Amino acid sequence: MFDYNHLAKNHILRDKYEIRHLLGQGGMGAVYLARDLDFDDYWVAVKENFMQTGPIVDRAASQRQFRQEANILRQLKHTNLPQVTAQFVVGDRQYMVMDFIEGQNLQEKIKSQSRPLPEIEALEIIIQICEALIYLHRQKPPVIHRDIKPQNIKVTPAGKAVLVDFGLVKVGGASHLTQQGASGFVTPGFSPPEQYSGRTTPPSDIYALGATLYTILAGRRPPSSTSILSGMALYMPPRVLNPTISEWVSRAISHAMKLSVPERPKSIAIWQAQLQAILQSLSGQTTPTISSSDQTQLATQQTQVAHPFLREAQTQPQIIEPLANTRIWKKDGKEMIRIPTGDFLYGGQFSYGYKETRNLPQYWIDKTPVTNTEYARFVKETGYQAPNYWHQSILLQETANHPVTYVSWLDAQAYTKWANKRLPSEMEWEKAAGGTEGRDYPWGNQPPTLKLANFAEKVGTTTPVGFFSPQGDSPYGLFDCAGNVREWCQDWYDDEQKTKVLRGGSWDSVERFLLINYRHFNYPHYRYDDIGFRCVVSSE
Repeated sequence: MFDYNHLAKNHILRDKYEIRHLLGQGGMGAVYLARDLDFDDYWVAVKENFMQTGPIVDRAASQRQFRQEANILRQLKHTNLPQVTAQFVVGDRQYMVMDFIEGQNLQEKIKSQSRPLPEIEALEIIIQICEALIYLHRQKPPVIHRDIKPQNIKVTPAGKAVLVDFGLVKVGGASHLTQQGASGFVTPGFSPPEQYSGRTTPPSDIYALGATLYTILAGRRPPSSTSILSGMALYMPPRVLNPTISEWVSRAISHAMKLSVPERPKSIAIWQAQLQAILQSLSGQTTPTISSSDQTQLATQQTQVAHPFLREAQTQPQIIEPLANTRIWKKDGKEMIRIPTGDFLYGGQFSYGYKETRNLPQYWIDKTPVTNTEYARFVKETGYQAPNYWHQSILLQETANHPVTYVSWLDAQAYTKWANKRLPSEMEWEKAAGGTEGRDYPWGNQPPTLKLANFAEKVGTTTPVGFFSPQGDSPYGLFDCAGNVREWCQDWYDDEQKTKVLRGGSWDSVERFLLINYRHFNYPHYRYDDIGFRCVVSSE
């Protein structure tokens, strides 16, 4: 971000615009609320940009480019765009004056409500912004906004959505290459991969608008496109983060956010038509109908998102057929896996320093960590204290199938007593997670990747249980034994009996903490956002 002095209150620009206060600041400059002195009570937004100069672009070229863009923007007139009324240069700063739009931007709306926007409201807003982009992209040459994000969409008290802040706008030439000057500016999470190299086209705006819809519905922005492309971060379909999002909306967002430009909707008008059909369906008017190749392309989104191994996580309980190695525990409804009697290799470098053969009798263990939904049943039936991240002790639907967190060892004990179960011993946990041959991780000895586990803050929070199944499963078919949440065990960690054992690593654990034999610990009364548990019962 540039380091510069803001314009002072009551400063007069060009003998016409009286600065009142700073509205916002970004990487290229700032936006001020100002009063137009030629009129009574007429307020404008003044966008201030630092002039882009360097070895390739000199001051004169930067001024010519700015004037060209501002003159084109002054000709734009659309109900979902602010009217640009003036442009000028003062010293090394460029100014653009446009209508001031009253209301909150989408980021402010989410913050004020402390939760994502309702699906229908979000669609109505984004469909209006599609209208603005259709208008911009149909100009000759096309006008590309290049900085669409929740902060740059305002909603007036009357409900009109307006796309603001033209600080990064570009006018496409024959090949729609970004002109030199602002190509280095991106917004992680919203800028598509091509923008990082300065090559932007109308589909670049489609990606950014899809990422904006993702953010206001999921409650968090997606990872940067380059991190997803390189495999350093995981793209999670928004419905995984918020299961109340309809399947069609989740697919439409993933469609818009394809990393490859040809795989995105062919135009913003096509994507808008998809959203309008979905909105009508959600409003009870029709079922979504999308024609031609876009229907086929959209239908594939359920299993093909940014990475081919990812899929929409199933949020509905599985119907499990009775098998010799599985059972449904009546009290809490959880599926349990049978771990047979026998020897196994136990321990190693990160536990007791060596591996030795141990023997355990048969027992049963939960297939997954206890989820928020399952813990909510316990809270409802017993009146036990709910985790502090539940809103007013009410389970948030967007995390219903995630492992419960912020539960102490004492909380886990209370659950096991209610469910007629117990916490696993270290040996029981390790055998169930790693099998009999002493492997390093549940899936084998291969180091963890984003195909196998949620770890190292690559996702940034918990994921639904079983999201990495089957490739991340243990030999016995357990989910999430490495990453997602650390799990309480029955054993004391220390001889003084002050701390309890945790196993398995979590969503923010480094790679070595995911080793099956790595022993974590904490005090029995401590609660954290990466600690959960699963239960066992002895063989009957």
